[in-house]
Amino acid sequence: SYWLEFNSYKMQLHFHLEDKDALMHRLEIASAQLKLLQRSNVYNDVFYIWYEGPFGTINGCRMGSMPNDRVEWEEINAGWGQCVFLLHIMARTCQLG
Repeated sequence: SYWLEFNSYKMQLHFHLEDKDALMHRLEIASAQLKLLQRSNVYNDVFYIWYEGPFGTINGCRMGSMPNDRVEWEEINAGWGQCVFLLHIMARTCQLG
């Protein structure tokens, strides 16, 4: 009877240790993913800011016009709208109002 209980206990302990090891492995993977996400910047993905010739761009919309290189007002307004939206989100993130 003693040895049966002892073997049963050892088997249960073995299964529990396997479960613990599996959970620890999942925790390590989740921690690595969290670190990766903490280093990412969602603003770079949502608001692509660059330039095209003499114009600054946001999400591909040029934000100005030149006498020799005309840009439609709809594109300029869309670019400035994206810029204002980005500033609004950044202000909310920083709790400025």
